[in-house]
Amino acid sequence: MTKQFAGDDNSMSSNPFETAAILDGIRRWVEIESPTERPDQVNRLADLVAAGYRDLPATVDRVAGRDGCGDHLVARSSWGQDAPGILVLSHLDTVHPMGFIERLPFKIDGDVAFGPGIYDMKGGAYLAYHAFRRICADDARPPLGITQLYVSDEEIGSPTSRA
Repeated sequence: MTKQFAGDDNSMSSNPFETAAILDGIRRWVEIESPTERPDQVNRLADLVAAGYRDLPATVDRVAGRDGCGDHLVARSSWGQDAPGILVLSHLDTVHPMGFIERLPFKIDGDVAFGPGIYDMKGGAYLAYHAFRRICADDARPPLGITQLYVSDEEIGSPTSRA
């Protein structure tokens, strides 16, 4: 039996890919401005992301930031970690400076959503996170383990996350 929920608040829904719930999750990530040079802001987003894994069959390791960059997160499924599996790489930092959300607030216009960092890469990162939550809600486990790596310094060439 598959558990159904919409978003990361664990509310129940008959559609696991309910657009409004997914967009609400993306909005929450986008509205936390996270320019690379503001590790405190990147870490604020990392706090939200890490909290979303608490009720899942997964572990989250937080790698402390250094050299002026925020923390990195490594979320691993509780299954399939004894062999090579699937790696999903995302980043939480953006190029947009603090306050840019005032110029480009999160909004939906027809079939398009707007906001700082939504396309590079908060929208995609959130979709991968949501997909992981859906997999975890299913009683059947895929044969491959899943690792999701969220880095904080991609926009400046990944100098601290590369290793």
